[in-house]
Amino acid sequence: MVLLSLTWGAPQPVKALPSMAYSFVHYMNAIDRSGQDLGFWDKVTYSLALAGSQSRKPSDRTGRS
Repeated sequence: MVLLSLTWGAPQPVKALPSMAYSFVHYMNAIDRSGQDLGFWDKVTYSLALAGSQSRKPSDRTGRS
């Protein structure tokens, strides 16, 4: 319960972490199922890049809310 109450007042990047982690795992699994011949760190890099791009909104890039 304490952890849950801490996330209510958390800054935006902390709130985005669970959805980004879910996206990361989703992309890692998708890369594994694709049959591409990639190393572990390549999969991690691509998954992080894709998960990070999904967590941003167009308004985040311009600096406006």
